[in-house]
Amino acid sequence: MAGGIKREALSINDKLDILKQYDERCFAKTQIKIAKELNVPSSTLRTLLKKRKEIEENAVEGGCKRKKVKKK
Repeated sequence: MAGGIKREALSINDKLDILKQYDERCFAKTQIKIAKELNVPSSTLRTLLKKRKEIEENAVEGGCKRKKVKKK
């Protein structure tokens, strides 16, 4: 069997932390460099940035302890 990629589910709180840290660093560095510093894949960072509004709304509505949010 192949080793495969181990996936890690990020909680809403983790996502908010990543977005906050990105905001603090985005002026001086590229997304790829920031992703390496935060130990997340660059594609994950781009997805979080793309879905920022949805993540922030879910944090307000459902709290930050849930890992997955039920879709309406």
